[in-house]
This record gives sequence, C-alpha cells and structure tokens, in this order.
Amino acid sequence: MAANDADFLRRIRRAFRAEAAEHLQAVAQGLLAMERSAPDPDPALVEAVFRHTHSLKGASRAAGFVEVEAVCQALEGVFALCKRRRLALAAEHYDRVHRGFDLVAKLVAAETDLPADAEARVRKAVNDLSALERNASHATDDADAPPSSSPRDAMPAEIELPVL
Repeated sequence: MAANDADFLRRIRRAFRAEAAEHLQAVAQGLLAMERSAPDPDPALVEAVFRHTHSLKGASRAAGFVEVEAVCQALEGVFALCKRRRLALAAEHYDRVHRGFDLVAKLVAAETDLPADAEARVRKAVNDLSALERNASHATDDADAPPSSSPRDAMPAEIELPVL
C-alpha cells in the first residue's frame, strides 16, 4: 500500500470512529430502553436502534472494518424482525444482543490490530444472533406445524469472513 493510501485509510478510520461513537451511544441507550419496555417496545425506538445499527454497518464497510460490519449485519437482522413484530426479545435474547453489541464497541475501539480471538468471537456473535433470526422465522413459518429435526434447523458450521 502506498503511503498516500495508508494515510487515506487512517483518516477514513479516524472519521469512522468518530461517527461510530455516536451510533454506539444511540444503540446502547436504545437497547436499554427496549429492554425496559420489553416485550413490547415502542416501534419508533426499535426503528431508531435499527437505523443506527444500519448506519454503523455501512460506515464500517466503507472504512474496511469487516468484523464490525458482520456483527452489525446480524444485529440489524434481529432488529428488522423486531420492527416487523416477528420477534419479541426476551431476557435471554437481550443477553445475546448485548454481547454482540459489546463486541462491536470493542472492535471499534481497537486502535491497532484486533485481538487474536476476534475472528472466533465475531463468528460466535454472528451465529448467536443468526440463531435468533432463524428461530423467529421458524416460529412464524411453522407455528402450526409439528416440530421437526430437518437440516434447515441446524446451525451453520461456520460463517466466512472476508480477510483484509
């Protein structure tokens, strides 16, 4: 990478962190408010949390933070189901969402190289959040169907993350 490219990337990432701080604060406050009003949070609140997560995902993509983008994508999927009232988050669901969100905050705060276990932690967070989505989809799609052990109920073996 040329010196100009490296400098440009540093500036992009510095701007990303400033923007991310605003989104992270808004999501943190929104999540707490959603949890306090569970199981039926205000739709405007859910929309705001969804929008901030979506914006953070896009900004992380532009800045090359693929790990942040991956977790935000999974969080966004959960919030999208909440918006459509296809998922009502229970206490154990909020634990997963908070863990995913906390990981995003730690990844954003990492000034230099990511921790050695970052990829594994991202994969686990994405799998945990994706499981919420799948379970919500199965619950609404199969509400009247008997339980099955079809392959579509199985967790994916791994999530592929792009390498920087």
